[in-house]
Amino acid sequence: MADEKTPAPPEFDREVVFHYSREHRLARASPAVRALNEGGSRKVSFIGSLTANRPLSILFFTIVIFMVFGFILTMLSGREGAVKIGGNTLTSSAMIYDGSVILALKKTYKSEDGLYTGAVDIAVSPLQTEESGDPEIWTHRLFFTLKNGEEFRVAVPFEAPDLFILLQTEKERVSFRVKPK
Repeated sequence: MADEKTPAPPEFDREVVFHYSREHRLARASPAVRALNEGGSRKVSFIGSLTANRPLSILFFTIVIFMVFGFILTMLSGREGAVKIGGNTLTSSAMIYDGSVILALKKTYKSEDGLYTGAVDIAVSPLQTEESGDPEIWTHRLFFTLKNGEEFRVAVPFEAPDLFILLQTEKERVSFRVKPK
């Protein structure tokens, strides 16, 4: 390439005016923006960021209220699969093993006042549908003692996706459903 000269930039007889003025912009900004610009470290808390403005505060407190209601309902509803009979609380679970269902019942109580001890008859049947014929019913007898935390495991001689269980003492009867896992 030949010796080419790049043209010199044109010279202006006036000074270039910038329309952006940072000081002018900061003078109109909010105090929070000015504090950020000054480089001061601002402590930001987790709760403070969740409640920074009114909509976020309303959303945060709504979530907290729903969580409290959920906790209260969970505590009031008791444990899943828990029934009360004769002052005892029975929690139940079932699992399928080798063509039969293993039913586990755990008995607990809070106070011995009015507590039932003695024989408890149990009847287990597959949950009936309209198409099913005569129900297959299996019965057994358990004995409750004063021991807290008794656990009973019985093998039901049939396999079913949903079981209907009936417990009966001398004065009381309760029924519930259990789904074997």
